[in-house]
Amino acid sequence: MAQGWGLSAKLIAYVAAGAIITSVAVGVARVKNERTHLGTMVDYSGQNMANTTAAGSASLVVGYDNGNLEILARNVADQPHVMGVMIMNKDGRTMSQTVVNTNKEYRRYQAPIVFDGAVIGSVAVDISTEPLDQAIDELYSRIILEQIIIGLIL
Repeated sequence: MAQGWGLSAKLIAYVAAGAIITSVAVGVARVKNERTHLGTMVDYSGQNMANTTAAGSASLVVGYDNGNLEILARNVADQPHVMGVMIMNKDGRTMSQTVVNTNKEYRRYQAPIVFDGAVIGSVAVDISTEPLDQAIDELYSRIILEQIIIGLIL
């Protein structure tokens, strides 16, 4: 601080610096907490989609019903933000595959296909990370705006 500043100016500067540091710390903590929460929700949703697809494909894999496997894969791939679906038999050979878009980043969720207690194949569902990225960007914007308003009030 400059030497010519009075005690009240120094006190105001210290309080302002403390408010800014506290505001930044609260903002960083909120972003970290929300990012974890959003990521968990996306993972839960993606894994549920893979599990449901695996359950729906079990009898089709046993019966080698490739036509209906294709329809199932296409229906799952038509869901929002799903980029691809792959249904494989127990030997790892692809029985059905639908790819919607491979130009975006995605997360892959896998689930075993179980029939009569035995694993007879697996399902992989690729889901875009775009909604998660958009939600995090919106979160950053909201937190920055909130911190600016709090800073102006203080």
